[in-house]
Amino acid sequence: MRLYASILVAALLANTTALSTATEHDQIKLSAVASLSDSLFTHSHLGGRDKINTRRFLRVNKAVDSDAEEENDTDDDSLYAEGGEERTFSGLSKLKDAVSTVKTRVTNKVPASKIKSWLDKDKSGDYVKKWLGLNKLSAAKAKLNPKYKFYDLFMSKKALRWAESNTPIDSVKKALSMEKLADDALQLSPNFKYYDEFMSKSTNEWARAGTSIDDGKKLLGLEKLSDEALKLSENYKYYDEFMDWSVLQWVGGGKSVDDVTKLLRLENLSAAAFKLSPNFKYFDKFMKMRVKAWLRSGKSLDDVKVLLGFDKMSAEAIKASPNLKYYDEYLQGRVGIIVAKAAFVPKTAATYDEYMSAQVVAWVKSGKSVEQVKKKLGLKKNLSGEALKQHENYKFYDEFMSRQTYEWVVSGKGLDDVKKALGLDKLPAEAMKSSPNIKYYDEFLAARIDKMAARGGVTRP
Repeated sequence: MRLYASILVAALLANTTALSTATEHDQIKLSAVASLSDSLFTHSHLGGRDKINTRRFLRVNKAVDSDAEEENDTDDDSLYAEGGEERTFSGLSKLKDAVSTVKTRVTNKVPASKIKSWLDKDKSGDYVKKWLGLNKLSAAKAKLNPKYKFYDLFMSKKALRWAESNTPIDSVKKALSMEKLADDALQLSPNFKYYDEFMSKSTNEWARAGTSIDDGKKLLGLEKLSDEALKLSENYKYYDEFMDWSVLQWVGGGKSVDDVTKLLRLENLSAAAFKLSPNFKYFDKFMKMRVKAWLRSGKSLDDVKVLLGFDKMSAEAIKASPNLKYYDEYLQGRVGIIVAKAAFVPKTAATYDEYMSAQVVAWVKSGKSVEQVKKKLGLKKNLSGEALKQHENYKFYDEFMSRQTYEWVVSGKGLDDVKKALGLDKLPAEAMKSSPNIKYYDEFLAARIDKMAARGGVTRP
């Protein structure tokens, strides 16, 4: 008894709320619902748990649902078959659905669960339009209707589901009534937005699945087009998006520079033809992302040279390589990172050379050893002679050593200490002559003599 009363109160409150804003048409429906509420109320007082007048119940229920049931697809279609109390609960469930349907139409609100239900049941756009009462409106007027946003949301979600389920492009065009449209007419369709969303999402799905460039072209109907014709195609936009998504997959999947060069069929092109290729834009995007990744991970200069294939190239080949620009970008990025971390470096230092010269001064002032500086400059211990002089950082080593020699003279460092600092202390006379550091020892001796001569103690020969 208390249960009936509680449910009745809830139903009456819903009716009152809806009636306050309902149109005349909706109030007729709500009146029917209210009549049903009254019949249940009367039954609860007069009959207790006796059998309900089933015919009256079904007749009233049918009156409410007659023009709503087909449009408003409810999820609960089951009725208890036996027992007055069971029929009562089934009827109350139907009452709740009916009130919800009318209230939805009156307040212009559609719950997210309803949209999900339509999607799960694969309802069409036309079905949803009819349910929302937009089916008889022109495209322009439909967009002004407050319920249009629910149709728009449903269609956008449906477009994504089409893409995720690999629905063929022709099938989607047909579902959107666009199968006979092309070029400008396609873009003028009121459904073009959903087609565009479907295609953009599809290109992402293809890339994630590892679809090859040739297969991507086939899916878009571009496989027989020349490079120039491809750019003029209505589907070029989606090919470009597919390639951009593929680049992201290559970076995330750890593809090497050589791998991507081959995927884009750039491996046999000259430096000039390489940059003129229509695929260069995707290679360039890949490389810029790789450079950023190298900087984040702290890759060394030698590591980057290997990744770019420079470790096996001559100096002339490196200068002609299209990858040299990315090595330069890496160097500039590396400088930027170090400059940001080093408070003693002027913020105006914009080039690698400027930064490294500032570093040399700082190393001398902080008392860095020759071996420590060599390590920082990437000068391996086995480098000597011409190999040492050909290293891109040799000039900074030379600058450091010249400044360091002067500091030794000013500080009055002894000959034995200088020999030890230069790694000459354990070398025989002949080996000392061939050491790359003998130059700095000679400079130290000359400066030391000049200092002593200035004091009047020694005359230079």
